[in-house]
Amino acid sequence: MTVAKTNGSLLWVSRAFLLGGLVGAHGFALAQSMSFLQALDLARQNDLKYQMVRQDVLVRREQVAQAFAQFLPNVSLSYNRNDIDRKMLNSSAAPSSILSENKTFTIRQPLFRKALVGNHDKAKLMLEAAEYDFVREELELSVRTLASYLEILTVQELLVTNSAQLVTLRAQLDYAQQASVKGFTRKTDVLDARSRLSSLESDRMALQGRLSLGKTALFRLIKTEVQPLWKPSYARIIAQSKNAPSLQDWWERAQEGSPSIKSLQAIEKAAQKDVEVSAAGHFPTVDLLLQKVTSSSEIPSNPGFGYKDQQVGVQMSLPLYSGGSVTSNQRQTMAAYTKAGFQLAFQKDQVQLDVQSSYNGMQEAMSRLEFLQIDLQSKTENVRSVEMAYKAGLDSKLSLLQAQERLLQTKYGLTDHAGRYLQSWLKLNASSGQLGEQFLAEFNSAFDDQLTLKN
Repeated sequence: MTVAKTNGSLLWVSRAFLLGGLVGAHGFALAQSMSFLQALDLARQNDLKYQMVRQDVLVRREQVAQAFAQFLPNVSLSYNRNDIDRKMLNSSAAPSSILSENKTFTIRQPLFRKALVGNHDKAKLMLEAAEYDFVREELELSVRTLASYLEILTVQELLVTNSAQLVTLRAQLDYAQQASVKGFTRKTDVLDARSRLSSLESDRMALQGRLSLGKTALFRLIKTEVQPLWKPSYARIIAQSKNAPSLQDWWERAQEGSPSIKSLQAIEKAAQKDVEVSAAGHFPTVDLLLQKVTSSSEIPSNPGFGYKDQQVGVQMSLPLYSGGSVTSNQRQTMAAYTKAGFQLAFQKDQVQLDVQSSYNGMQEAMSRLEFLQIDLQSKTENVRSVEMAYKAGLDSKLSLLQAQERLLQTKYGLTDHAGRYLQSWLKLNASSGQLGEQFLAEFNSAFDDQLTLKN
């Protein structure tokens, strides 16, 4: 089955990156940084929701085994022993003791039970649905892990920008206060600078809260202390986007590989089997029966009495009337089958909307990234120019701080839109069920280990 192969591939990739990556927390301690793949591998090992869905697959697998067991012979052995004291009424005779024993060995082999076939087919389809749900959860776990991963990186960039803005505004406030004393500026300029400074300090507290929350969210997924994270490589992301598929290609991939669609397709087929099973209540059941009975009794009038019976035959049961429950069950299963069809159609529409939304987000983020790459070069050159002018005494310290602040804002914009692009890219692949080794390797290559680059 295709889903089993996909699932096996995902697990193999997970192990491969675990062994070839940095082997858990010890590897992180050595490298002192955490790539997205390392975070994802830890999330697969530790996330509780992911583990719950994994257990659902095991439950469904056992239900298939239970359904198949109904086709096999049922063997039973029963034993009865009765000690009876019998006293005759209106008689002076002493009570008599009676000992009765009965041993029965029975083999029952179903020959025709229409419901058994339908229940077995339904169990296999529900297992298939559970396997696709597991694949979907693995994809959703990837998105959740990336969202927390990028939130930390984004807020860290915002804090750096905020620090630069605070330095600039404090310099502006100091300048305004000195100018106000000399009568070169109005008091309102001082108040305005203080207001903006207070707002930035408030923003900083909010950002620190966001960073703490982002680290907590990632910790809850990976159950490991959050190490310094790899940062997106803007140039590499732009280069990879050149061969991005079109919207129509993404939609066709989603129709073929979406685990949510495939899961609901299996559920719809299972509901159809339920309709067939409900109709089985109108059909007879036929079993092959082999029974061996050994009976003995000890009574005063006939001590040592006993007998043995061996029976081989066919037992048929024909339902005649059950108060309308079979017909009612048929109507119920037909309604459930119709509902499953609606759920599948709704999910297809939802997947199409998700694909288009993620595609638009990816296109918009890429457009901004290309612009900000150019803007980064411009702002970098501007900082160099202002720095040279400041050293030559031709410009002020305030101008240099403002130029550095604008450069940091551009860097934040790059981090922000790179994160948006990566999230959209991952969501598109999640919607179409693509999470193979090649995709994961390509996705992880969009990040750089900043500690390694510095060294």
